Amino acid sequence: MQLTTTERSAIPQDHSAKYWRATLFCVLALLCAAIVFLALKWPFTRGKIISDLEGAVHGQVEIGTFHHTFFPPGCVAEDVRLHSDQFVAPTSVVTVQRLIFRTSYGKLLGKQIELLEVQGASAIIPPSGSASHDSSRKQTSKSNVAKAQIERFEVNRASLQVERSGGQAPLTFQIGQFVLLHSNGSSDLPFTLSLRNPDPPGDVTANGSIHWNREQPSQSAISGRYAFNHAQLGAMSGIGGVLSSTGKFQGPIDQIDIQGTVKVPDFEVKKAGHPMPLTVAFTAAVDTKKGTVELKPATAQLGQSIVDSSVDIGEAADHAGEKTDADLLVNSGRIQDFLYLLLQAPQPPMTGVFSFQGKAAIPPGRKPFQQKVQLQGDFGIGGGKFTNPQTQHNIENLSEKSEGDPKGPPESVVSDLRGHVELKDGTFTFSSLSFKAPGGVARLHGTYNLLTKQVDLRGKIFTEAKLSQETTGVKSFLLKIIGPFLKKNKHSGGAIIPVHIVGTYPHPKYQMDPI
Repeated sequence: MQLTTTERSAIPQDHSAKYWRATLFCVLALLCAAIVFLALKWPFTRGKIISDLEGAVHGQVEIGTFHHTFFPPGCVAEDVRLHSDQFVAPTSVVTVQRLIFRTSYGKLLGKQIELLEVQGASAIIPPSGSASHDSSRKQTSKSNVAKAQIERFEVNRASLQVERSGGQAPLTFQIGQFVLLHSNGSSDLPFTLSLRNPDPPGDVTANGSIHWNREQPSQSAISGRYAFNHAQLGAMSGIGGVLSSTGKFQGPIDQIDIQGTVKVPDFEVKKAGHPMPLTVAFTAAVDTKKGTVELKPATAQLGQSIVDSSVDIGEAADHAGEKTDADLLVNSGRIQDFLYLLLQAPQPPMTGVFSFQGKAAIPPGRKPFQQKVQLQGDFGIGGGKFTNPQTQHNIENLSEKSEGDPKGPPESVVSDLRGHVELKDGTFTFSSLSFKAPGGVARLHGTYNLLTKQVDLRGKIFTEAKLSQETTGVKSFLLKIIGPFLKKNKHSGGAIIPVHIVGTYPHPKYQMDPI
């Protein structure tokens, strides 16, 4: 039997079908509402991203290409240019190849961004002092990005070029990766950093935390530890060796305090070619705005000698480039450590206790290291002896015979050697140079050229006794200064002899100056 249309309509409808239709309607309504809400409040539009970034960096932002991503929600901006006064310098521009925002829909409602990634960024920083900050410049409004919580900020493959004055080539820092994390309930942001240092070239890694200051980013507090490895000193003029350094740092970003140690197991002056172990323990203050570094104090150990110093590194007064100034102090060092480092001889020609107090400077310029370094101060050497056995034997004989006591014990080669020295353009200038040696006392002044080895010294020799005719073969430089004139002295009570030493070390000529 078949039901008529009227009969079928009289049968009750399935209540479950009505329920599912109502449920589907509600879901579609909620989805439409969510779409409308997200369309109105969607944070990842070109205009909102530009506005938010400008508020975050307190500058101007330009975007080349832009597109949305919905799964996961976010966006990708390419060819981005940021003009900011807050992070580098007023006249600099930061460019970014790609800027990626990414999050989840659940976190989007809570204004959380899972990842903000910067790829291929580059910035050029003008020389220090080339531009000043304009405090009257109008700042844009604060951004929603500044209010949002960015869980992970990541920079990959960035380049930071620092221009230098005085015609010096710019320094380019290649940043491998920088990661800044944000954890709930903490105002400290952990970070890691890896970069390639340009001068000297080497690898830097660091980790620590930043207490971010949204109002003044340069005042954000930073702390952590660093390691500087495989730094090639040979890339610098005049010196060589492989440097490594470790330490810790803290302070606001624009004024960082660093404590660390430096180790160079094979430090050398290239012209001499004698590697020596060098270690330095230092405390430094780094002013990132001015580009200056102060090492106060710094204690270095060269061989077995200790050098205490304070060092200032920064822009020269005439803006010709970077300069280094240092105060130096050596107490009870070993002269052989310094002579071996500086001279080409296979062994240091002299041993003894060495002291020095003075200043050193490395001015800007492209001169070789030996011509650029400057030095001035007072020095002394006690208990000096020559390392050549034959020279020492001849000097001991001279000591016995010149003092009229052939049976007496031999004395040190040189004692009480002291004077004032200045080094400039590769030339040492000595004044008030005096020393005692067997048979006499010398008081001299003059110059010695570190590059050409030219000697030009003059002064007086004060003899103590007649020199035996049997004393011959003395080859020591300091003894040669005295020996030839003592041989000419026939006065039993000694004499005062004006002298002039000229020529090339180690074979200078000795001349009698007219009285």
